[in-house]
Amino acid sequence: MGKITVKHYLNTRLRPIEINKELTFPVYIRVSFGRRNARISSRWIPHSQSERAMESDKTIIDLMNYESGAIEKGLELLGYNEKIQVHSLLRIMLHDLLEYCIDGHFEKDRVVEQFVMFIQEKTKLSKSILSRFFKFKEWHFEEIYELTNNEIFDYSLNIRMIYYGMLLEFESIYYHEDTQLGFKVGCLLTFYDWIYRNGKDDFIKFAKNKQLIPISDILSLTDELTEKMIGSIKFWSFMN
Repeated sequence: MGKITVKHYLNTRLRPIEINKELTFPVYIRVSFGRRNARISSRWIPHSQSERAMESDKTIIDLMNYESGAIEKGLELLGYNEKIQVHSLLRIMLHDLLEYCIDGHFEKDRVVEQFVMFIQEKTKLSKSILSRFFKFKEWHFEEIYELTNNEIFDYSLNIRMIYYGMLLEFESIYYHEDTQLGFKVGCLLTFYDWIYRNGKDDFIKFAKNKQLIPISDILSLTDELTEKMIGSIKFWSFMN
């Protein structure tokens, strides 16, 4: 494989915006590998920036290094295939791990179904009525721990729920920050963090110390999650 180049730059071909008497431009990324040359917009530096910020603003510099690392590791994982859609690769590498878990990894339909069955046995209300009120979304880790202590779910699902609760707690301690005003490195637990920046190993240590589920389940669920994430990277990186 020849030289790989990933470089952020100001796209001065686009109309500038004057901010505090400085001309600012959208930030783009030039990626070259093999015979491919791609130019994509930055995902985590969405606002226009000045030359001064690109050279001296620590937050911007950290974000550029972070995005460059995600692209380089993604290209390496995919064997530098020239059919890779680099913008899609960057998008999936910076995807929020917890959002991914909610969307498909932790069997939210089973969670709702078994929770509704538990309430139905207690109240005798119909399943159709109860199902309207229960959604698996944005639960706090303490709520999940409380649910899993009440013999609501079968054993395998209970283990998965506790694992998901520990992921929520782990992110809330080490990663979670408000992104409304912009992204910073470490604001989200991304695929890139999990696979390549010690996120997975740090979580395993955290989960072992919690002693909520057997170590064998922590390791097997971590391997399963990681394999699914890698599969998603391999799939979505070739989509427009």
